[in-house]
Amino acid sequence: ASATIAAQRSFENEPVPGAGSDTWRVLWEAARNFSEQEAFAGERFPVVTPDAKCVLCHQELDGEARSRLERFEASVREETEQRAAAAEREAAAASMRVHAVRIDPPDVLAAAGLLEADEPELARDSLTALEAYGSLAEEVAGGMNVDETAITRAAEVTAALRNKALELQATATSVSGDQFQQELATINAELTTLEDRLQLGTARDVIHREVLRLRQKAQIEKARGQTHTHAITKKSTDLTRSFVTRRMQDQFENESRRLRLRRLVLEDRGGQKGRLRNKPAFKGAVQDAPLDRVLSEGEQRALGLAGFFTDVALDDSRSALVLDDPVSSFDHTHRALAASRLAEFASDRQVVVFTHDIAFVAELYQAAIQAETSFVERSVEVRGDGTPGVCRESHPWKAKSVTTRFNELERDLARLVKTLEGSTQEEWVRETADWAGKLSETWERIIRAAITSPLFDPGTQQVAPRRFRLLVSIEPSDNTEFQESYTRISRWARRHDKSPEINYVPPGIDELQNELQHVRQWFDRVKRYSR
Repeated sequence: ASATIAAQRSFENEPVPGAGSDTWRVLWEAARNFSEQEAFAGERFPVVTPDAKCVLCHQELDGEARSRLERFEASVREETEQRAAAAEREAAAASMRVHAVRIDPPDVLAAAGLLEADEPELARDSLTALEAYGSLAEEVAGGMNVDETAITRAAEVTAALRNKALELQATATSVSGDQFQQELATINAELTTLEDRLQLGTARDVIHREVLRLRQKAQIEKARGQTHTHAITKKSTDLTRSFVTRRMQDQFENESRRLRLRRLVLEDRGGQKGRLRNKPAFKGAVQDAPLDRVLSEGEQRALGLAGFFTDVALDDSRSALVLDDPVSSFDHTHRALAASRLAEFASDRQVVVFTHDIAFVAELYQAAIQAETSFVERSVEVRGDGTPGVCRESHPWKAKSVTTRFNELERDLARLVKTLEGSTQEEWVRETADWAGKLSETWERIIRAAITSPLFDPGTQQVAPRRFRLLVSIEPSDNTEFQESYTRISRWARRHDKSPEINYVPPGIDELQNELQHVRQWFDRVKRYSR
């Protein structure tokens, strides 16, 4: 249709009416076929050479006729088809615009949901109208026939929505701000009353029990006011002093003696309202001096620990004990005594000790072995990147006892046996150097734990003269064995650069095992000197 209209406009000044119509185009195409296939086979249509004739009327072609034929063909080929293509593009763009229309955007669906609360039927009709509009859009975009009934129904629903909107707007306009606030306050008051009644109904039993409790409380308070408390306090104090305090005092003296605190007792300072007051004091002291002016810092810590141990010993609940650095400022002897007592408590309850004192960890380990009590290692450390609070199920190497280090070195040796095959020499040098470094540190721990620490406590700067005989007991052969073993291990460990003139060969498994066994035997022999 667009092509026909365009052709009519292009040929409206031609002498023959109807040029450009559908019939004329059929005639023109027939002439084209006749010319190209019969009259002038193989030549481009229209043929307008001087000797050519018109394929339509078979007459000679003058100049005007030739011009008209060429103009017709050019118009058909170019202008008419271009206009037709433009019309088609415009139709396609219009179809895309129809497709792009969103029939049910979120705000429309939300409005339909709100409408459903007050006008459910109108809300359903609205959704139906949206479906009709969607179908209508598809029909229009697809060039199909449009259902006039659906359009009419959708228009009716749209009109109903407009009327409803006008009605609500009029209602909203008629309500004043003061009137609305007053009605809202009235409704909120009614709502609060209903909620209170509902809550009161559910809490009836609770309120009833509370009323009975308050009545009983009033009766008890009345009876209490009529009762004289002095006699009760005196009797309670006497009973506590006879059956509780004496036992506590005896236990405190026992715990104090175990921690080497001499002549310390719990003094009875009288009672008040059925309670007895007890305070540590020196037994038989001529002058009543404050304890903190007589006892050292370590002894004061030991005194507090003795009081705590007294409570623990008299506690029948066997609840867990948690202690945080309990032996701060203690010397070697007091650390050992505290560790021994904690190991005894651990026989029937859990004892958790947090401490930074590596020496105390060793004392706890030895005390647990002697008391045949299980000892579980845990540690909390800071990672290399600064992350704190990292828990491990073992102690760090620096906190391990000599015996524990021996066991770990044994496990490392077993692992090295498995990794020896297939490892490069550089890898084996690194593994053995690390293992030898640990054994060297174990040698140093042995010297400190078995020889120097019993004689001199670096934490308290105290010397134990009676332990001096330990140095005399060490044989020259012990010194020789130590020097030779420590030298061999130092050569294996990664402490110094290996001389390039010496082709260093790392030790084998047998050498490592022999050295570990040698250090074990030396440690067991020297330990006997201190007994």
